[in-house]
Amino acid sequence: MFHCSRLIFDPDKRYEAWRYVTYALVHSGIFHATFNILIQLVLGLPLEMVHGWWRVSLVYLSGVLAGTIRSVYIN
Repeated sequence: MFHCSRLIFDPDKRYEAWRYVTYALVHSGIFHATFNILIQLVLGLPLEMVHGWWRVSLVYLSGVLAGTIRSVYIN
């Protein structure tokens, strides 16, 4: 089940620091995963060609961490 995944962020398990990053690997279904891949290809590849992979990765991982931290305070 999706909510039982060891990858998803669980506010009750904040001490498991790896959940802040693996949160980006969890998707709610095939449509969600496909849409994310499509957007990353359409927007990510051109950004990577202009700015380099390390800058795009930094922005992407910053967004993942910000989204995880936001979910702590919203839920």
